[in-house]
Amino acid sequence: MPGPSFPVALRDIPVVVAGGVTAERTVQEVRAAGGELLRGMRLFDASRGGNIPARQKSLADALGYQAGEVSAAHKRIESRLWHVLKARVRGRDA
Repeated sequence: MPGPSFPVALRDIPVVVAGGVTAERTVQEVRAAGGELLRGMRLFDASRGGNIPARQKSLADALGYQAGEVSAAHKRIESRLWHVLKARVRGRDA
């Protein structure tokens, strides 16, 4: 059987969410938006305080895509996290 036509592309997605949003909930939404293009994900940071507003927290996942349209897939995930969880991507203006 031939190998995949595109190598796995890695992208990080650091978001700020309400304090009550669990990492598991973000996983559900990322998987729903990423579909078959998403090959894997791993939480690599969870924090509060510092530059994070009160009653919020930062969650950062590493995402692995097996697709030619990685940017479009990543934008779809960011959009879903915003619309469903009101998650804000860190490092971008609100």
